Amino acid sequence: MLSVFVNGNGNGLAVGYSGIIYTTEDNGSSWYQILSGKNSLYYAGDWITSVFMFNENIGWAAGYRKGIWYYPIILKTTNGGNTWITNSEFGSSFSKDVANIFFLDENNGWVTFYDRSTYKTTNGGATWANSSLTANEKFFLTEDAGWAAYEPLGIYKSTNSGATWTQKSSISSRSIFFTDITNGWAVGYSGKILKSTDEGESWIAKTSGTTSTLNSVHFFNNNIGMCVGKSGTALVSSDGGENWMSQNVGGSAHLNSVELTNTTTVWIAGNSGTILNTTDLGNNWSSFSGLTESDLSSIHFLNESTGWFAGDNSILKYYEEPPQAIHFSPVWSGAGYLNMNIYVTGVELIGGGSLVAGDEIAVFDGERCVGAVLITEPIPVGGNLIIKTSTDNPGTPEIDGFINGNQISYKFWLSTISQEVTEYTANYISGSGVFISLGSATVEFANVVPVELVSFTAKVYNRKVTLSWQTATEVNNSGFEIERSSDKKDWMVLGFVEGSGNSETPNSYSFIDNNLSGGNKFYYRLKQTDNNGSFEYSNVIEVDAMPVNYALYQNYPNPFNPSTTIRYQLPSESKVVVKLYDILGNEVSTLVNEVTQPGIYEVELNAQNLASGTYIYRLVSGGFSETRKMVLLR
Repeated sequence: MLSVFVNGNGNGLAVGYSGIIYTTEDNGSSWYQILSGKNSLYYAGDWITSVFMFNENIGWAAGYRKGIWYYPIILKTTNGGNTWITNSEFGSSFSKDVANIFFLDENNGWVTFYDRSTYKTTNGGATWANSSLTANEKFFLTEDAGWAAYEPLGIYKSTNSGATWTQKSSISSRSIFFTDITNGWAVGYSGKILKSTDEGESWIAKTSGTTSTLNSVHFFNNNIGMCVGKSGTALVSSDGGENWMSQNVGGSAHLNSVELTNTTTVWIAGNSGTILNTTDLGNNWSSFSGLTESDLSSIHFLNESTGWFAGDNSILKYYEEPPQAIHFSPVWSGAGYLNMNIYVTGVELIGGGSLVAGDEIAVFDGERCVGAVLITEPIPVGGNLIIKTSTDNPGTPEIDGFINGNQISYKFWLSTISQEVTEYTANYISGSGVFISLGSATVEFANVVPVELVSFTAKVYNRKVTLSWQTATEVNNSGFEIERSSDKKDWMVLGFVEGSGNSETPNSYSFIDNNLSGGNKFYYRLKQTDNNGSFEYSNVIEVDAMPVNYALYQNYPNPFNPSTTIRYQLPSESKVVVKLYDILGNEVSTLVNEVTQPGIYEVELNAQNLASGTYIYRLVSGGFSETRKMVLLR
C-alpha cells in the first residue's frame, strides 16, 4: 500500500501497487478491498466467475482472489455496480476454480466454490454459514426447491433449502436452469444436454450435435433457449430443448455464459473479452469485443436494457438508454399508405450553429403532423437525415397522412429551450415543396429563429427586487410570466410582461417585485409563452434579501375591510410576537408567537368579527419593539 486518507466521518481509502483500493467506514478499524487493480508483478487479481443482481442497485459477485494462495471471495455492490466491496473472504484454496452465486430474494442466497464448499445466507449477506454439496451451479425457484449441476457427479436436487441433496442423474453437468418448477435443462462435457419435465426427478438426454463441452444453458420460456461452450460452440432450440441447431457466432473463443432477455435477444460472454449479441435468435450476431481483454465468465440481466458481465479483474455494466419520446406525433404512426422520404441536408440557426442531439424536425400538412424525426447527432456536412412521411389512405374514413398536392410545412422542436419554432427560410434543392406520393424531396433549411434569452439578472434595493432580462431573437413571443418561490418548489405568479412577437434584434425587459415575504432567500424564473400557448421556463436565479435591522411596516390596505396584511422583518433568528390591541390598550388577539429565522414576513389579519374603529398592532422581537395604528372601516 502506498497512501491512505480517512476523513472526519471515519470514511477512508487506501491505495497501492497495481491499482489496489481498500475502503473503510469505521475510522480504519476494518478495511475491505474494492474490486480493483490489474495483473502485474505485485498482484494477480480477482477472478470473478459469477455475478447476480437482485435489483438495479444491489448485487453480488463471487470468485477467487490471488495472493500467496487463492482465496474464495464474495463481493457486494449497493450502487448498481459502480463499486464492488469485499463482503467475505474465505480460507485459502489450492487453485482458482468455478464459483457460482445465486439469490432467491434480498435475504436468501447461496454461493458455491467448486473446490471448497457451499455457503448460505438468510440475512442478505451479513453472515454466511456452511451448507452441503459443493457444485458448479445451483439454481433455486423457491426457498425450498433447488437443483445443482456438479461435474463429474451429475445433477442433485434439494427440497429443504439446500440442507441436504439427493442425486437425480449421474451424467456430468456444468450448468442448470429451470423456467418453472416442472421444466429444467442441464448441459456439460462432450456436448451432453439433459431435460427434465418432472421437477428434476428424472433427466432425459437430448441430441446436441456436438462433442464440445457446454458451459452454460438458459431458456427464456419453455420453448426458446440456448446453450454455449468451448471453441465458439452455440446451440439454439425453439421446441423446449428437444432439438438443437448450431449457430455461427463468428469466432472460436470459449463461450462461458449465455442469457436471453426476450424470445429473440441473446447475450453471450466468453474468453478474451468476447461479448456477442443477437436480436433475431441467432440469424445475425453483433460483437462488443474489445471492451476488455479479460476472460468473461458470467452474465446477469435484470431486464432487456440492463445487464452485467463478470470476468477476471472486471465487472462490466451494459445499459441501454430508453428511447427518448418524440415531441411530434405523426398521424400515420409509421404505417404508411404510399410512402415518401424527405432528405434534410442542413439547418442553420440565426446567429450560427446547427441543430443538436435531442432536437426534432416535423413535416406538416396543414395542422397534421405527417412525419417526424428525432436528431441523435448534428447533421454532418454533406450528410442528411431522412423524414419518412406517408399519403392519406383513401380506404379509411380518418385522415391518416398527407394529401397529394398540398403544400408542405415544417416545425422544429429545440431541446435547449423545450419549444417549437416555425419561423425559418426553406430553400428547396429539389422538389417544389408540394407532396408527391412515392417521391422524394431534398430540403435545406436556413435561419431558424427561436426566442433566445441571453441574460436574466436581479438587484435588491430598499426591500425591492428589480428583475432584468434580454432576448437576442424572438418568434411568436406572447410574453413573460414572472414567478417567485422561497423554496424552489411552490411558485407564485407576480405579473406578466408582454413580448415583442417576432424580432431578430435584442430586446430588454424588466419587472419590480416590491412585495417580498416568506424569508430571506427568494427564487425567480420566467415563463416565456408563445401565442399558440406553448411555453418554456428560464433558468432560476437566487436573490438574497437579508434585512439589516428590525422593522414593522404599515399594514396594507389601510383603512381595510375586513382583511389586511402586516409586514415585518428580522435581521437575525429571534422570538417574534405580534399582537393586536383596541384603542384602549386591551389585547384583542395574538397574530404571531414563534421563533423565526431572519427575513421578511407577512401575517394576514381577518377582522370579520371585529367592530369598526382604530386598532393598534405591536411587534416585539430581540429587544426591538414597535407599534402602529390601523383602521377597520365597514
